[in-house]
Parts: sequence; structure tokens; C-alpha cells
Amino acid sequence: MNRLTRILALITMLAGYQPSLYAQRQTQNSFRSHFGPNALVGYYGYVPADYATNSGKSYPILIYLHGSGDKAWNPSDLSKLPFVKRNGPPFLIEGGQDFPFIVISPQCPFPSWDNVTTDNFSTFQTKPGEFVDEILEKMKTIYRIDLNRIYITGISMGGASAWEYTQLYPQKIAASIPIAGWSTGSKVCNIAASKVAVWTFQGELDGGAGISGLVNKINSCVPAPSPLAKATVYKGVGNDAWTQTYNNSGPGIAPDNIYEWLLRQSKSLTVNKAPVVNAGADLSYTLSTNTLTGDSLRIIGSATDDLHVSSVLWTQISGPFVTLKNTNQQTLTLKGLKAGTYILRLTAKDDAGLTAFDEVNLIVNPAQVIIAKQIVDKSDWKLKAEKAIVIDHDTSLTKTLTTGVDYNLENTLPANSTETISVKLPVLTDAGMFTFSFKGSIAGIQVNTYQSGDGVTWQPIQLGAYTNGRGDDLQKADIPLSVSNKWFRISFVNTTSTA
Repeated sequence: MNRLTRILALITMLAGYQPSLYAQRQTQNSFRSHFGPNALVGYYGYVPADYATNSGKSYPILIYLHGSGDKAWNPSDLSKLPFVKRNGPPFLIEGGQDFPFIVISPQCPFPSWDNVTTDNFSTFQTKPGEFVDEILEKMKTIYRIDLNRIYITGISMGGASAWEYTQLYPQKIAASIPIAGWSTGSKVCNIAASKVAVWTFQGELDGGAGISGLVNKINSCVPAPSPLAKATVYKGVGNDAWTQTYNNSGPGIAPDNIYEWLLRQSKSLTVNKAPVVNAGADLSYTLSTNTLTGDSLRIIGSATDDLHVSSVLWTQISGPFVTLKNTNQQTLTLKGLKAGTYILRLTAKDDAGLTAFDEVNLIVNPAQVIIAKQIVDKSDWKLKAEKAIVIDHDTSLTKTLTTGVDYNLENTLPANSTETISVKLPVLTDAGMFTFSFKGSIAGIQVNTYQSGDGVTWQPIQLGAYTNGRGDDLQKADIPLSVSNKWFRISFVNTTSTA
């Protein structure tokens, strides 16, 4: 082979060269956790050999949770991510083993999988299962996952978290393999009810008897799990029960294979349906008359789902401002209601991310304390009825009276409010009176009268007069002769309130 031929052959070899297959078997990635502004979660992702060429296929996924010795120890540092490959499936993948499912091997940046920190390990918060669930939900946005075949496994600290997640989120996973983990087992019947397959492994010298008792507790639930949970305890073994489990050499595994066992487990769900949401029947409500800050009202909604309702949220679509309480619960509390028409929406989301909503219309009517006010004839000046004038709440009505005209006014008087009417009187030859009556309760109604020469500066005539008798009795406020050709003002104050 001449020199030119050798060079061309070398170029051809380099063009087809790929780095070591092992170096590319699992890719290093990261994402930001919502538990802390600087919590960077590193992970290794592995996909089956045909993943790239089978774009229409969804794959099972295995989430592997490492033990305490492989933590990052810093919520913003990925330099220790290779520690994750020292044990379990990522170790086997690095050594050349293939799997027929996606394998995600995250690194815990917090004190533990169930104890998160937002301040670089100064303090932490216990949130069982929530961080692991964040990882799974993030992976759903990146990989094509078969939602019927989601599996979880972990060792030691990771085994304990696998137990927690299996009990708290059983509706999301088909099978769980906790190894050298521990649990109080307070919610194991969730596992049975959701038919999650469990196969746990433990060293005899590392609480093997306790883990067998935990499995018996699961199998004693009513209804019983299907399939029954099972435990394999390695005699004479301490904490490291994972090495022989993950390579399928542990006594008690054969003739089975833990990975084949995983693939036999499936939720076998029908097509997921959106939640069924009911915000309640449309409502009509009348405000009370003795409330200082506005009325309160509860609206009871409901949401169900063929999987599990993961969240609900009440929102206001339209209407006057009102304070919404308990918006993430199915029963909503409204505070500070005002008269008007409201549209309120209840939205529900299930574990697969499907949402649905329903709306309720609420009509809030004004309070029913009504003041009917009338200037009537007195002595030798007559004011005859001509028309009705309706005034807005808290708006003063200023009107110049004309002889022979009667002004009929009507308005509501809510609690802790004032209604003021100012009129310019004609020249009087005798004292007059302002008469009025009420509908509804009149307790706490105070009447004040004033006079003014210019309609700007007011002097009291009579203050603090309370009405008496029945609400529909005709009430009277004197208009002295001194107000002739001046301004007269009468104010109605509802002093009732509820703290």
C-alpha cells in the first residue's frame, strides 16, 4: 500500500470512528429543582438500543435511587455525579450491560431523598416522596415513557425512599424493588389498594426480620395486594444486599430474574380519562345587613378521576373583587362578598396531567334594608309627587326643590354605611318636615339633620335621633323655619356591624 492509499484509509477510519461505546452508554444531564433556587439535580440517563430508531414507541422506565455514600453533598455541584455509577444499574450499564427499559440514575443534592434544603445544608425540610416525584415528572417531559410500566428501586437511603414513594404515590408506579431500606409501614395498604408489585431485598444482619414483617403487613391489607409482596433475606449479609441482587446472583432470585420480573408488572390501564369536576349548582345569595367587612360564603365542589386527582384549584373568572380562601381544596370560602354576579371555576388535574374544569355562577343580591324617603307637604308649602329618583350607594343627591314637586327616593342602607341627602329648600312661611319609612330591621339606624347657607359648611340641627316603632311606621325629621331658602341635609347611618 503506497503512502497516499494509507492516508486515505486512515481518513476513512477516522470518519467512521466513534468514542468508546461505554462512555456513551448513559448521558449526563441536569435540571433545576423547584425546592431551591440553586438546587441542581444531576442524573445519568440510559435508553435502550432501539430508542432512537423507534420514535413511535414508549418505553418502561426504572428510577434508581442511590445510597447516602453517593450523594452530591452540595446542591449546586455536579462534580461528584460519577459517584452514582459506583453501584446498582448505572454501574452495570457502565460495564456494558443492556436493559430493555429507560434507566434514570439521579444524584441527591440534599441531605436525603426525603429531606430537602434551600440554604446549602444549613436547614432542611422533610417532604417524603416529593423530590422523587419531581424527578419522575421531569423525566416524563424528556423521555417517551410507558405510563403503565414505571418502576422504582433504591439502595440503603435510596431503598428507604423507594419505600416512601411506593406508599405515597402508588398510583404512579407498577413495581418497586427497595433494597436495604427501611420504613414504618404506616401507609403500606396504599400499596395493596393500588396493586403495586413489591419485591424487597435485605441482609439478615441489616434488619432482615423487620423487612419480612413489613411485607407480611402489606399482604394482610384488605383488599390484599395482587400480586402479593415478597421479601428475599440474605443470610449472614449486612447492608450490601444490592450487589448480588442487581446482578441476579442472590440466593432466592433464581429461577426468576429481577428485570424480567419488573417487565411483567404493568398498571394495564385503560385510556386515561380527564377528571370529572363539579363546581356545584348556580347560587343566588342575598347579603345580610349586619356585616362590617362583607359576607362570607362557602361553595362545595367535587372532583374525581379514574387515576387520582393530584390537585384542584379555584379561580375567579369574573365579578367584583372577593377574597378566595382554601383555593386548593374542593370547598371554597369567599370573604368580603359584594353585590354583583360572580363566575368561579374549579379546575382539577390527575396524575397523568389531564385537566378539566367546571364553573358556577353566583348572584349576590344587595341587603334588604330599604329606606323609603319622602318630602311631604307641611303648612302652606306643598310639594306634590312628580317622579321617583333612585340614587347610588354612598352618593349624595343634591336637588333644588320647587314648589309643587314631591321627591320620592329609595335606596339600600348596608351595615356600617351612611346615606346622605341634601336639598335646597324654597322660601318657607312655616316649618316643614322630612318624613321617611323603612323596610326590614331598623335596629341601629341613626338619623342626623343639618343646615347650610351655601351647601358647603354645615351646622347640625339634630344629631343622634334613633328611629322607633315598627320599620314601616312613618318617621319624621323637623325642618325648622330657619332653614327657609337654605340647604337642608339629612343623613341615615347604619351603625350595626359584625366583627
